[in-house]
Amino acid sequence: MSALVAIPGWWVQRTGRSDVNVLNPKEIGSSFPSRPPTPLPPDKLQRIAYQLSERCRLAKSS
Repeated sequence: MSALVAIPGWWVQRTGRSDVNVLNPKEIGSSFPSRPPTPLPPDKLQRIAYQLSERCRLAKSS
């Protein structure tokens, strides 16, 4: 699996291949045609959101 970056509000013009896929958020749905049978449990979503929030705070303070 390669990395994926979604950039809200940007148009992405692809000029080559890379290990990182850069998408406009509107393209995400078509990039993942099959979905997991069940969504993530609320506690796991909360842990993910917390980690993202902490990393954003660290990036801002650097």
